[in-house]
Amino acid sequence: MLISGFEIKAEDGKKIFKQNCGVCHTTTQQKLVGPGLEGVGTKFSEDWLIKWIKDSQALVNSGDALAVKAFEEGNKIAMPPFANLSDQDIKDILSFIATDVPAAKEAPGATPDAQPVVAKNQEWTTLSKVFLGSMVIIILFLGGYLVFLKKQLNKLGYVTDSVPFKDQVEGYIKNNGKFILFVCIILGMTVMKSCISEIM
Repeated sequence: MLISGFEIKAEDGKKIFKQNCGVCHTTTQQKLVGPGLEGVGTKFSEDWLIKWIKDSQALVNSGDALAVKAFEEGNKIAMPPFANLSDQDIKDILSFIATDVPAAKEAPGATPDAQPVVAKNQEWTTLSKVFLGSMVIIILFLGGYLVFLKKQLNKLGYVTDSVPFKDQVEGYIKNNGKFILFVCIILGMTVMKSCISEIM
């Protein structure tokens, strides 16, 4: 993969920056000893920055308005001269500062990635299964119980051939109402317990 000349300059500038500038400056807006350098290439011209970096005090003493303002804003702390750096070295530093963009911060109030919402009808599906299953059990129980009931009626002396089965059942219920009520309560509580345990 081809690497552009600008990227090579930025990589060279990174090394020079760490060796000469990193103690006092960051490439962000964060201030250390000196100000943060983010966006410095858009605030000042390249020619002016070269002069400032090589000898800031010479530029201040010359009466340069930008230099005087920068010196005063920095609490009149003099930046050491870097006469050893060539114009190209400084250009490489500026290229590095321009490309060393900090990672984007999460916007205030931003919410994390939305979590998948579990549809509540899933709970109702489970409840329906429990309910239908319970109804099947109850129907089977009642069917078996009716067969058992008919046999019991025969034993008790009811004439099943001459008396309608409906009347036979009603007569048995009247005589065994408490027992039947007890069985229905037990079945109802069992079904409710199963439904609640599935929902919770």
